[in-house]
Amino acid sequence: MELNEEKILKFLYRKKKKDEFLKVGIGDDSALFGENMIITVDSFVENTHFKLSYFKGDYRKLGKRVLYGAISDIAASGGELKLVFISFTLPQGFNFKKFKELYEGIESGTMKFGGVIAGGDITGGRELVISITALGKVEKFLSRSGAETGDIIYISGYPGLSETGRVALEMGMEKEFKESVRRFYEPEPGFDIVKKYRDKINACIDTSDGLSLDLHRLIKASRRGAEIVYEDIPLHPEVVNLCKMKGIDIEDFIMGSGEDYNIVFTSPYRIEDSGVKAIGRIIKKGFYIKKERERKKLSPSGYIHRF
Repeated sequence: MELNEEKILKFLYRKKKKDEFLKVGIGDDSALFGENMIITVDSFVENTHFKLSYFKGDYRKLGKRVLYGAISDIAASGGELKLVFISFTLPQGFNFKKFKELYEGIESGTMKFGGVIAGGDITGGRELVISITALGKVEKFLSRSGAETGDIIYISGYPGLSETGRVALEMGMEKEFKESVRRFYEPEPGFDIVKKYRDKINACIDTSDGLSLDLHRLIKASRRGAEIVYEDIPLHPEVVNLCKMKGIDIEDFIMGSGEDYNIVFTSPYRIEDSGVKAIGRIIKKGFYIKKERERKKLSPSGYIHRF
């Protein structure tokens, strides 16, 4: 029997528990504990989550990128970043200059969002692995499970932009896809958007694994359905250009591309803001996309680890 990330998550979800200290555990972007504290952990493995060739020897860029990916869960939970812990697995031959630059990249990203590096661990291994544990504090905890029928679904940013940047780097076309490459290197988490609309949000998640997969996780946690309107999804010109150039179906690409770390949230309110776009509504059940007035079932797609 094949083992994959989704099977493991289902198993762990059935094992989740609460107590007086742990208020929200497995199944959300962050765990809520103690006096409004939240915690999340993310690991980034060389040749699984990134290739060193993408960064052309700039370890500061790598450090900042993995940090942003890790703390995006704090943003999606409605929190403010407080502490960061880092565990490094360093391969043989990884010199001090590389480590210093990598650390400084993580440090600069942490400081930008008001956090402090508080500790961690160092060990050796075959490939570079960076595991980041982030702690934050919330006034109002935002979960995946609060969506209500009739809520409007919003997204910040352009789906597929980071993946477009990664593909552009593979092709050596950084100049032709400048915005995409910038997003790939610096997928800034949505702290500002969430803080601005925190009191109007019912449910929230970040798009680490893909728009359709992560939205499906949100509606599953909320025991609701969703209908997306394809024409309302923001499309960046560089994403469109890449899909045309490579002969890729644009819908499949924007629905399944991960590591954008955009914020997807639901709200009963109509929000007019250039930083977010309404792309659909929460319904009682089912998962659909409406394109050119034709409604069809939507299958969640995105990045799933397989073992």
